[in-house]
Amino acid sequence: MTDRIRNHNFFKSLGEYARPLIALHDRNHSNIREGFAPKRNLRMNEEYLRTTLLCGGELANTCFQLDQTIQFLSNFRTTKKLKEYKINRYDHVVYHLENHLIRITSIFDRCLILTNQVFLLGNTPKNCKQYIIYNNQYVQGTIIVKILKKIEKHINPYRTKRNVIVHQEGYSHKDLRILEAFSILEKQGEDFFHQYYYKRQIDGFVKERKAELVIFNNILFQLIDDFLTELLKVFEKKYKKLNPV
Repeated sequence: MTDRIRNHNFFKSLGEYARPLIALHDRNHSNIREGFAPKRNLRMNEEYLRTTLLCGGELANTCFQLDQTIQFLSNFRTTKKLKEYKINRYDHVVYHLENHLIRITSIFDRCLILTNQVFLLGNTPKNCKQYIIYNNQYVQGTIIVKILKKIEKHINPYRTKRNVIVHQEGYSHKDLRILEAFSILEKQGEDFFHQYYYKRQIDGFVKERKAELVIFNNILFQLIDDFLTELLKVFEKKYKKLNPV
C-alpha cells in the first residue's frame, strides 16, 4: 500500500536533486549533524533541500509503520523468551493496534511540519499547529490547505482513542473483553476447555481489524499522495528561486 508513497515523484525528484549533495558528505568529519557532514558550508538551496528531505522522510517512515502494523497483527510466533515474559498473542495484537492509533495523529503533525518547511514559514516544529499553518498568508487558500483539512477530517475520529491510550488507559474494544479473560487464564498456565474458541475468536478479531486498517490506510495514503503532489510544485519553485545563478 505504501508503494505510492515510496515511489512518489516528490521523493524521486528530491532524490535526484540530492545526488550532488550526498557527494559532499565527509565520512571522516567529526561534527556530523543529523547524520550528514558536508565538506563545505551548504548554499541556501542545498540546506533547503536537506531539511525538506529530512521532514519528508519522517512523514514517509510513519506511513510505512502504519502499513507494517497490518502485517504484524497476523504474524505472531510464540518463542521461549516470549513465554518467559508471559507475552501471548493477545498482548501482541493489542500492542500493534495501540501503536497504529498513536501513529495516526503523528501523520498529521508531520504533514504540518513538512508544509512549514517547504513554504519556508519559519515556525519551530512545536509551533506547527493547524491554525497557524492554515492561516499563514502564503498557505491559506491553497489546494494544500484543502488536502490537509481532508487528512485532518479522516484522522479526527481516531484522535480521542489515541489520547485515551496515551494519557489514561489501554486499547479498548467490546470484543476484547472475553479475549482478555482467556489471555489471563493462558498466562496462569490454566488448561481451559475453550482454547479452540479463544483462538477462533482472536483470529476473527484480527481479521476484522486488519480489514478496517486496510481501508483506513488506503484512504489516508491517497490523501498523502495528493498532498505530496501539490507540495512538490511549491518546493520546485522555492528551490529554483534559492538556487544561485
